[in-house]
Amino acid sequence: MWIIIMLGVASAGGVWLWHFHNQKWERLVFPGATLRLRYRDDVGAVTERMVTVREVLGRGGDASIEAYCHLRGAERSFLRQRVITFDAVPVADAPVAPPAPGVDESTSRWVARTLAEEFAEKYANEIIVLVNMARREGQMSPRERRMIVDYVKTLDGGSDIAADDLNRCVKGVYAGLGTFYNALRELALHPLEARIALYGVAVKIADTNDMRHDGENSALASMVKLMNLPHE
Repeated sequence: MWIIIMLGVASAGGVWLWHFHNQKWERLVFPGATLRLRYRDDVGAVTERMVTVREVLGRGGDASIEAYCHLRGAERSFLRQRVITFDAVPVADAPVAPPAPGVDESTSRWVARTLAEEFAEKYANEIIVLVNMARREGQMSPRERRMIVDYVKTLDGGSDIAADDLNRCVKGVYAGLGTFYNALRELALHPLEARIALYGVAVKIADTNDMRHDGENSALASMVKLMNLPHE
């Protein structure tokens, strides 16, 4: 009888631990996030490394991530079942990853696929920053997309952009963490009023969830620091 009870307790503990681990994975692992991993490779060797997530594939125990590995200086794939421990690296402390393979280093060209060249060249950084804030497992909600569209429409020249074109652009553009950093540094040169307005939209996007996750808080803190905004 006691053996059965103990087995039941152990089983329940294992289920609880997996549920906790799964919640942490869903909360911290998303495109653009930087993670600190302890990882066991296919021959059993364990290494500690920082990685910048490019893409999250699958769910549960079969999940994996495509990421830039800062230890190896290259793109790598990581199986979730081989991840021993993981934690988020705050945006302010994360190293900058290079653009993802196949993505032009000129971020304005990513936006210019669907928008007028002159407008995209001028406002690419604002769009990149807000798209980065709105990432949710590689997606963004319609409400968040609407906030970005509405903000861009207020910019000089933005009112001439067709809403459908802008919506397609916002839906499809990929904002990596390295690009996020670079965009913030360039935006630091903008007038204070413009920087505050952009930050206000970023805060609204972060607050669309019931509770901000660590990545959103770190991103907002990085905006304040790198854009030279008055501290809250």
